[in-house]
Formats: sequence, C-alpha cells, structure tokens
Amino acid sequence: MLSFFGLRFASSYKAIHDTLARRRDKVAAALEGRLLPSPGETVGWSERDWDERDWEDHEWERRDLEGRALDEADTPDDGLLTAGLHWRSRVDLGWEVEQLTALLERLAPLAQLRSPKVRALLKALRGRRGTDGRLRQAVVFTRFYDTLLDLQGWIERDEPSVRLGVFSGPRCAWRDDARGWHGASREEVKRRFVRGDIDLLLCTDAAAEGLNLQSADLLVNFDLPWNPMKLEQRIGRIDRIGQRHRTIHVINLAYPGTVEEEVYVRLLRRIQGAAGTVGAQPLVVLPVGPADLRRLSTGELEPERLEAIVRERLRLARERAESMSPTAAELHALYRELGDELAATKLPITLGEVFATLAGSATLKALGSERIETPHGAALLVRGIPGCEPCLLTVSRALYERGLPGRDEPLRLATWGEPAFDPLVAHVLARGHAPAGFARACADVPGTRASVVSWVVSTNTGPVVVEEFGQLATLQPGGARRPDAAALERATQRAAALAEAVASLRQVERDASLAAVTHHRIHRALAAKLVAAAPKGSRLRELEAHLPDCTRTLRIPKLDPALVAAEAEYGLLEAKRDAVDLPAFYQRCLVATLERERLALRRARRGEGEDEIALADLAERLLRGTSPIR
Repeated sequence: MLSFFGLRFASSYKAIHDTLARRRDKVAAALEGRLLPSPGETVGWSERDWDERDWEDHEWERRDLEGRALDEADTPDDGLLTAGLHWRSRVDLGWEVEQLTALLERLAPLAQLRSPKVRALLKALRGRRGTDGRLRQAVVFTRFYDTLLDLQGWIERDEPSVRLGVFSGPRCAWRDDARGWHGASREEVKRRFVRGDIDLLLCTDAAAEGLNLQSADLLVNFDLPWNPMKLEQRIGRIDRIGQRHRTIHVINLAYPGTVEEEVYVRLLRRIQGAAGTVGAQPLVVLPVGPADLRRLSTGELEPERLEAIVRERLRLARERAESMSPTAAELHALYRELGDELAATKLPITLGEVFATLAGSATLKALGSERIETPHGAALLVRGIPGCEPCLLTVSRALYERGLPGRDEPLRLATWGEPAFDPLVAHVLARGHAPAGFARACADVPGTRASVVSWVVSTNTGPVVVEEFGQLATLQPGGARRPDAAALERATQRAAALAEAVASLRQVERDASLAAVTHHRIHRALAAKLVAAAPKGSRLRELEAHLPDCTRTLRIPKLDPALVAAEAEYGLLEAKRDAVDLPAFYQRCLVATLERERLALRRARRGEGEDEIALADLAERLLRGTSPIR
C-alpha cells in the first residue's frame, strides 16, 4: 500500500491528494459499519497480473503487491483502498482517519502548485510552438486518471490556445477553438488527432494498445509503467509503420530518490536483459543507473555532467550494437531482394479485389450493407452479419488514418486477421455457389489441414484454368457446359504443384525452428563452459574476472560431441569434432547471457549474497536443458 501511495505522489500532487481522500472515506465508512467487502478483496491480484508475474523479480513483488495492480487501471481500485479494513479495530480505524485528515490538510495547498514534472512538461511544450501558434503534435501518457485531470487543468491555464484532447477509460473528449469541451468516442478522438484537429493528446494506458497516432513525433511518459512491454506499447502508438516524421522523440519524467527511481532502474535492467537475448533495441530509457540518480538527487552530479556521461555510454552501446547487427546497406539490399521476389510472385487475388467484390455483393446489399465513396477511398458499411456489430471497412490507408466524418461506426482496415473482415468473407462464401460452367479441383497440403483450390471455367473458346482473379473479368463463360476431364486434370495438377510448394515452405520453417532450438542449447552450453573454466571454489561475485574480453576468436573444446554435431549441421557457429569457434562479436552475446542468468540465480537464491553462491551453480543452471536434438 505504501508503494501504491508513493507512486501516486510521484505522479502528481492531485493524484496523491485525491487518493488519500478516497482512502479516508473508505476508512470512515468502515468505522461507521457502512463498508461492504469488495469483490475479490482477498485475491489482491487480477488474472492479468498473474499472467505478467514473470516480469517481476521476487524482491520487487514483495514490496509492491498493491502498486502493480494499478498498472492496468485509470482509477484506484476499491479492492486496494479497502484492503484489510474489515479486520481492523475501531481504535486503529479512528487513528487512521485522524492521520489522513491531518495529512490532507497539509497536502491541499501543495495540490494547487505546479510540480517539477508539470513545469518540465510545459517547458517542453512551449518549445514546440510554431509560427502559426499551433503546437507540433505530441502525446502525453500517465498511469492515473487523477494526474490526467491535473495536467489538463494546468495546460488549459498556462497554454489556453492549445488544441487539447483526452483519451482515457473514464472519458474521451476534445476541445474546440472556442475552448469548449465535447465528449466523443475513442474513434472520433483518434481521427481528429490524425487529421490534425488536436495538437496535444493526454492519455492513460487505455490508449496504449490499438491506437495509431503516427502523426505525432513526441511522446511524453509523465510517469512510467512497471512493465517494459507496457512502455513499448505506449511508444508504439507513434513509432509505427506510416510514421510521418523522420525522427521521433520520447521524454521520460521521473523523480530521483523516490519509488519512481526504482521503477526506472528496473525498467532499464529488464530492457538490457531483453537486448542481450534478441539484440539491440530502439532506445527506450537512457542508461542511467541507481548511483547516477542518487548522485543527481544529492547535487553531487550536475545534470550537464550526467548528460555527458550518458552520451558516452550511448556511443559505446551504439558501437557494440553495430558490431553485432547488419549494416544499413546490408538491410537495404536484403529488403530490396525480398521486395523483388514479392513483386515477381503475383497473388491470385489481392485484398483490393476481395474488397471490391464484397462492396458489390448482392448478398450484403440485401442485408443492409452499402458502399460509401469518399475523396480518400471507398468504405463498406457492414450491417446485418450475425455476431458482428455494424462497422466500416476500407482498404484505403489514407481513409483509415483520417476517418469518416459524421459516422459513428468504427472504421477498420479490411485485411486478413481483422475480427470484422474474416467473418464477413466467411459469411459471403457460405452463401455463394459456383455458377454453371465452373468446376473445382483441390489438393491437400501434406502435414496440414489446409488445401489448395484451383478453378476451371468453360468458355466459348474452350475450358480455361483460372490462374488469378483478374482473369474472370475477361472470360466469356460458355453456358452451363461442365469442363471436360482433361481440363479438370490440369486444374488438379496445378493445385497439387502449389500444395507441394506450400509443404516445402513449411519444411523450411521446421528446419529453421530446429536450428534455433539447437543453437539455443549450444549457446547455453558454451556459456556454462566459460564459467566452468574458473578455479574450483570461485564465487558468483567473481564472474567478471572469468569473462572473455571479446577482442579475439576463442576455441572452446571438450563439448558434448552430439551438441557440436548438431550445431555444425543446423547452427550458426563454426563447429568441428568436440570444439566450437567463438568470434569476438558472439562472445558479447555470451557475456549478456551470463549476466542475465546471474541475476536470475540471485533472485532464485533470495537471501544469499553473491559471496555465498558458488560460480559452479551458475554453470549448472546453464546446463539444464542443453541435451542435443535427437
């Protein structure tokens, strides 16, 4: 509970004031016997919290059971504010009411002041004003709805001309030029932002998923989430395909010396651990450690000096990443080759053709659907499909980004996997039938439940095997005459050839998966071998002394011959007999793995220091599950 209050205090003065006021009301209600038990009060965590538990180390879980539960919410959970109140004595409850009342009296004047975070945000926004008086578009995220309301108030007071929008669970709204607020749906707020009607959008994590805001080039994390994935989701609102700016910026605001400092440090460690597994990632938080933040909060380290230190760390990290990653030229050549291959492989039918067919479907028109033309492309108003709410579908990216003014139905992109698109196609296909003169050939894809279908059509000039959808517009069907056996055989052979090609691709996928598993196991075996070279009795604290310097190729002998053989056949490293060669760049990957496993071992052996844990235990941990693929 203290961590929960600490987070809200660091978020905003208003957030902690309003939360303590609600807590006082709950305690007073318990004192008067008016408080009913909250549903699931004894559970503590939601189902989703348990799903995400692996992100948290045990020490942090113990100190922040309540605070994490709010990571997904806009407003305080009654279950947290009332936790344990039913089992408290009247004396305890009375004491807490008095203490909260006194604390609120002291906080009330503070809640009327601009916090350092608010001042930093307003300063950043003022620097984005253009010659026309408008702000370049930006998005601000906060975990708490109370904080969002506080920010809205300060921005309206200090920057009254800003075109402001709000996107949260309790409320979505936008402000017009006359400074009047209008409630709106999530879709409308999104569309107005992408069209440029809103300059600054204030969001809670209700907007962290499924919202495209690629017209903005700045995202501000007014407070930070616990989970790195949540942080990535926020940034993904503006850093996405279709981004209109060459460079985007992220500002993370956090107070040194508070619980937010620990949140920042934990995020940094988790992100660095992920980078050691999957490679360098886009910069999310600056490499600032606990010691840096402590020295900064005490005044021992000036902000300018810290900036210089961070820039040097970023330079070194960039060099390490470049040594382990393909160059821009190599990536460009790869994507160009892939693009050429895709261009040379013509699809039998495109999404545009599917959409055009659906938009002209007599079956859908009879159910109430209609095609709507706009300057940015066509939309299909879908109605009458069982199990599907009315919505608008389009294949036009321009229309999807701008929205359809005057329509309340959600606008969705017509593509495979879209929850509204797949049922629509299935509904139309289930009610259709092949006209006379059409015949169907089919071949199963080995090892799957899929099949390839090929069509043959009788025309005035003879039977034709249809290769692509566009052919249908040029064919002259020859009445109700069924295609002959020879034509059906050609269609069947074509379907069988395509099915075989699909099966070959699946085999490539299986081989790639096997190679990945094999290499993962040899990777852990190599890391264990580096640790096993340390003298007997070495402790975990001495790990750095036994790590390679990553400057020259190393040869690691005396490995499991079966593992080495599997690596030679499926892996990425040069392997021969019982030894594997480790290039300098690959050694950095092993070092990252060792550091990550070292942290995991410390968490698993909670209560023991690094001087008490044998280095051999780390090697044993790494060797679990390294048996070769049979």
